[in-house]
Amino acid sequence: MIEGEQQRALDRANDLCGLNITLEILPLTSNFDVNLFYKDLVVAAMGEDYAEQALGTSAQQIEDLLMRVCRFSHKKRSQGRLLLYLGPKLAIGIGVYSMLRRRPMPKRLWLEKKTNLPVKSSVHNFNAVSV
Repeated sequence: MIEGEQQRALDRANDLCGLNITLEILPLTSNFDVNLFYKDLVVAAMGEDYAEQALGTSAQQIEDLLMRVCRFSHKKRSQGRLLLYLGPKLAIGIGVYSMLRRRPMPKRLWLEKKTNLPVKSSVHNFNAVSV
């Protein structure tokens, strides 16, 4: 049973690599052994040369992950513009940006227990009147 799940995970990692999604292992504890299964997973999906980079130190990876999340989650939209007129034909404009913004909670995504795939809901209406 475990080999089947491992093969399914390897196939899923290869599929994600084909979609240009990078796979990195982020160990949260210092005694985490990546050689059990996860190193094979990264090598199979990303290649041998990428494996050392993907299996780096956990502190550096957490820092990189936080930088990526912050970079992609905040769209920079101008709150206003200030114009400074230095002369009759010379003006300098400055955009004002808000760096702190309340983020909405992401929508819930229901996942199937066995396959971890999103669940599609459907509603079937029927007439319950007996004949």
